Amino acid sequence: MQTYVVFSAFNRDSNLPLLQSLKSFTELKIVCLTARCYRKQWSKYGLTTYNTFFNPMSVFSKFLRYTLRKNNWLLKTNKVKEIIFKNRVLRDAIVVPHNLRHFLALEMLQKMDPEDYVFLVDSRDLIFQESPTEIVKKIVEIDMIQLFDEGDYYFRNGVDQDFASSSANREWLTQLLNGRKELESFELKSRIINSGCISGKAKDVAKLLIETTHLISKSNFGIAALLDQAALNAVAYQSIRIKKLVCINKNGNLVLNMCGIVKGPVELLNGKIQYKSVTIPIVHQFDRFGHYSSDAGLVLSRRDYKVQQD
Repeated sequence: MQTYVVFSAFNRDSNLPLLQSLKSFTELKIVCLTARCYRKQWSKYGLTTYNTFFNPMSVFSKFLRYTLRKNNWLLKTNKVKEIIFKNRVLRDAIVVPHNLRHFLALEMLQKMDPEDYVFLVDSRDLIFQESPTEIVKKIVEIDMIQLFDEGDYYFRNGVDQDFASSSANREWLTQLLNGRKELESFELKSRIINSGCISGKAKDVAKLLIETTHLISKSNFGIAALLDQAALNAVAYQSIRIKKLVCINKNGNLVLNMCGIVKGPVELLNGKIQYKSVTIPIVHQFDRFGHYSSDAGLVLSRRDYKVQQD
């Protein structure tokens, strides 16, 4: 079983904190989902690329999305959406990268060994504090897709991290479902699952992405609205098939999503975040509080990360 770390980046190459945190772990495969024009630049980091023909962040693509947003009545026509999402070149040129990464990752996973283990992660604000292959050893026997919630409280104002309290996440969910009846049955007190880290065997994560991409392609807002997280939550909580395959981890267990507050002692030791005196394998959204380098590790410089006390 091979371990993969997959991220998307549709801009010029950069020595991302993610890559810095992985550079000493030679036993894994790293894949960058990118545009053809940046393929060679990203390849110099010794990773594999899976690329689109057009760059979805180009001026041309942004103009197309702007035009469609201004004429959203076109996207309420199922035929127009079907043409865009069934034509790979059109889809890759028009769809906003947050949503597009689900489609590209699905295509890549369908070409892999079904038993390989995959981490789908954000590229600019996530680091590994432990080898991905060592993390897999701890969780592979569970044999489920690993998802990670955002914690009990939001770090800025202590508001509950659920759809009832988060107007942004609720709006994205409404757009994803086109205000359909399905929204009425969604439990808005559900804890928000973060889309910045998803892991599992290739065959299982592919099943998850088949359903998330289906929802995005049917949405009237699937071209330009940021629906990747809404789609993940909708499928994880409501899909009869998928919710049996997922394990939703509490914040601070395997992944610390720093947008959310966890109960208990969080401390920084020798450049690594620890929770209850245990190094957390993956840290997400650290850039809201500081910076990372492979030499110094994590440095919290902008504000202290506060924990919710009992």
